[in-house]
Amino acid sequence: MTAPIGIIASDLTGAMDTGAAFAESPHDTIVLLAFDQVPPARSVVLVTDSAAVAPAEAYARVRRAAALLSGRLLFKKMDSTLRGNIGPELRAVLDGAGTAKAIVCPALPRQGRTVRAGIALLDGVPVHLTPCGSHPVTPCRDADIRSVLQRAGVASCLAGLDDVRRGPDHLRQVLAGAKAEAVIVDAETDDDLLTLAHALPPDEQHPVVCGSSGLAAATAVARGRRQDRLHSSLDACSRKALAVIGSRNPTTVAQVQALAGDPGCTLLDIDAAALCAPAHQDARTRWCEVAAEALTEGRTAVLTTSLSPLVARYRAEVARRLGDLAGAVADRVDVGLLILSGGASAWAVCRRLGIEALSILGEREQGVVVAEARGNPRSSVDVITKAGGFGDAGTLARVLRPPS
Repeated sequence: MTAPIGIIASDLTGAMDTGAAFAESPHDTIVLLAFDQVPPARSVVLVTDSAAVAPAEAYARVRRAAALLSGRLLFKKMDSTLRGNIGPELRAVLDGAGTAKAIVCPALPRQGRTVRAGIALLDGVPVHLTPCGSHPVTPCRDADIRSVLQRAGVASCLAGLDDVRRGPDHLRQVLAGAKAEAVIVDAETDDDLLTLAHALPPDEQHPVVCGSSGLAAATAVARGRRQDRLHSSLDACSRKALAVIGSRNPTTVAQVQALAGDPGCTLLDIDAAALCAPAHQDARTRWCEVAAEALTEGRTAVLTTSLSPLVARYRAEVARRLGDLAGAVADRVDVGLLILSGGASAWAVCRRLGIEALSILGEREQGVVVAEARGNPRSSVDVITKAGGFGDAGTLARVLRPPS
């Protein structure tokens, strides 16, 4: 790759997965949770924590991030199921970077997430008609990407599968001739994404590229990164490991359930209402004590709200309270490894522990990213993240107990 990359992501696990796609060697990609300036790394990811805030606040955060990344090729991480402030954040990138055009494709084919006729699909179903449409915090309300962008004042046009499958040269002409601010590109396979990546214009004309980690990986390969992603073999068994699982995605729920009965870990099924309600301090103290005891005795402690019913009045608080609980455990025991799933809870844990940046080391497996924490004032700690929808039922078990 040539010019340095600047990535903007609205949540931490998405930031890590996208950053890992561009990583070529350990520590060449830095994920920043707090930022006033940008370090001279090959790839820098700014996390705006803006998926669940008001649209105007999301716009302000992302516009500031885009301005800080001036001079870098911009990649805007976009949720593949259109959750969060999709339109306002793209509008902010265009305004903050002073860029005339964006190329948009949120497809992530390996997870069944595709784009056809400008509609985002999950296993062939428009995403707003899947469980993504009933997410308790950031539901997808509309699968039509053009209408999502239009509501934020971003005019768009479509490059369909027929354009993509005529090859990079043809698609490059289509993208160059488009007059709209955003070009939405269909994709159903990894090869479609690679065609799009090869069709992007040269650095000096480069638009904002907006997509999921699938397009990030294709873009990195098209820009010269080797096909195989950077691997890290960090051993979770060799240190005190605290897992904090806040994602309610059905994939993560199955992964948590698969940990039940594992003698090497203590699974704490946290009641979300009790975690947030002022009257339940005794329960929070008990959870903290049990987790600390597990760590002291050499077991992994797993704090999760994934299995608990979510009370509507507390839905905005759960991630922060889970971060506070993890911090209370870390106050008692010197934690050497954090395993985090769920973007909002991962952010809350890192901020509670004073972690300001994560330097990517590689991936344990696809979508499971390993990093070294920076800014933690108490001790050296490594972090493993996994986005909610990634992996199979055994993914978390493999992270905690890698096969010999």
